[in-house]
Amino acid sequence: MEESDYPYFVPADKEQLTYLTDLYGTFNYWTQIYLDNELETLKDYKVPPVVVDFYAQYEPKDIPMTNAGIYLLDLEAIKDENSSDAGGGVLLKYGLITIATTIGGDLVCIDLNDMKNNDPRVVIIEHWYCCSVDSVEDYEDVQEIEHLISESFSEFLWKLSGDEYEDFEDTYLNED
Repeated sequence: MEESDYPYFVPADKEQLTYLTDLYGTFNYWTQIYLDNELETLKDYKVPPVVVDFYAQYEPKDIPMTNAGIYLLDLEAIKDENSSDAGGGVLLKYGLITIATTIGGDLVCIDLNDMKNNDPRVVIIEHWYCCSVDSVEDYEDVQEIEHLISESFSEFLWKLSGDEYEDFEDTYLNED
């Protein structure tokens, strides 16, 4: 099969879709950085239908890096990123789910704490802020290190699909 024949978006495996629909069950089991019951806060979070439906119908599979310098993660990579100490796992406890990474390893997340019409904001966080569980102690710490990419997941996908974003790291992290 030629590379151009390979589908970049496919319907999700129902079992893997639980990575988004059962945050506590998934990440409490798979976490590499938290002890039993440290992820109790995940019971209070629910990934909204706009995100679940996108992944259910159009799960990204081995999509090349975009011109904006990001890799959109498939469900297995979302599980791995958000259960590891690579960064996403540190943010998970505070209601941020890493859905993409940049060429430099920075984290693109949906923020389940800040939604409009049940559609979460999309933010970027430099990976070195999340090098350990102790580096972020509460959601207020997260708010200080996040940079807004989009007011909604829907808008983010629309702009991403239209190749409207410039380099994420240059645009959102190198603002000085």
